[in-house]
Amino acid sequence: LRPTLLRPSIFNIVKFSNDECYDGGNQSGTCYTPLECKAFGGSATAMCANGYGTCCIISKSCHNTTSQKVVYFKNPSYPSTDNQQNFCDLTIDIKDSDICQIRLDFLDFQLDPPKEGQCLGDKLTISASKQATSTIPTLCGLNRNSHIYINVPQDTIPRSVSILFVTNSEGPYRWHLRITQIECINKLGNRQQKSFFSFIPPASLKISVPAPPHCLQYYTASTGVIESFNFGDYLNNLDYAICIERLPDTCKVIFTAMDNEWSIEKTGTSLPSSGVGDEQCKSDYLMISGGSETGDGPTYDRYCGKRLNFEKDSQISKPVITKANGPIVLRFHSDQYYKSEYKEGFRLHFQQENNNCVSRTNTFSNLYFHSPSALNSNSIGIQSNNENTRVVRRSNTKRLVL
Repeated sequence: LRPTLLRPSIFNIVKFSNDECYDGGNQSGTCYTPLECKAFGGSATAMCANGYGTCCIISKSCHNTTSQKVVYFKNPSYPSTDNQQNFCDLTIDIKDSDICQIRLDFLDFQLDPPKEGQCLGDKLTISASKQATSTIPTLCGLNRNSHIYINVPQDTIPRSVSILFVTNSEGPYRWHLRITQIECINKLGNRQQKSFFSFIPPASLKISVPAPPHCLQYYTASTGVIESFNFGDYLNNLDYAICIERLPDTCKVIFTAMDNEWSIEKTGTSLPSSGVGDEQCKSDYLMISGGSETGDGPTYDRYCGKRLNFEKDSQISKPVITKANGPIVLRFHSDQYYKSEYKEGFRLHFQQENNNCVSRTNTFSNLYFHSPSALNSNSIGIQSNNENTRVVRRSNTKRLVL
């Protein structure tokens, strides 16, 4: 008898990566086969992996554990509110060795407001493997459309992230979070890249991108709005970095805030005026490295008060511009004390531009150049006259290690 040549079915050999996918609406999910999606209790939406998979939307509520790349976490009655005392937790088990970060998007976030800057009622706490608890702030109040990144070192086994909502019965609450595991495919040093056996292209381009290490928030657009947590009544004991991706062919960032969008504790007068520099912004401040009227010297790093302005004690709001080189890193710091006359926090508008980028200053006459990336506490100033030049080192700014 002649041997029979059996042709393998393509459905037996096609493999695709369980990547993040997009349902065509406002949700992202994980690319699975329809049977896998059903087994995980998800909802199949749009096709992915060139039609071999479906974008699977998976939602969880209290007291669950998941390892899905993208999962939604809701209060039990969402979209309705709950009002009973409770604790509701979700654990994210990280099994893929390429995962380096978790991104939490607060699609909806309504908890009890803080009391004098502290979350004493409802609160969200997050813990992660090999992460100091102080690096991830406890949050409460209103934080809709905000986000945070959590670093999960790749050399730790096992790895997990615990998300815990503690609520009381004093008022209604609700939340809706999207939790995304983010891959760091290119590893520094050995240039190792992820690979997988497939007869088709990857399911989709990654929607979520990793943030620079130790950035609690990361913005990748040329323009946007950055708000302090619970804008309107900012929290005590915060110290975190906000990073912005520097886009190609841009050389400066313009930061603006309206009068009612800026109020950060200032040392000295309580008049509705701007605070600039280390003396006026000793305890609470937003650090904008290399800020000034044009981005040229003299520059300052710390900003506070009731107006955002490059000048001290101004009662009008004006843009602050920075041309500082390197990563665009803002740092927000608040101490343990609460002052009711300064409570709003900040709603900061930013815009990256590429015009008028040549410095107008040709000499170093009485200019101060502060650390361009806000990463080192020892700002270095350069003073010059016609006879000599001397370097002035300032060390009264806290160090932010990224």
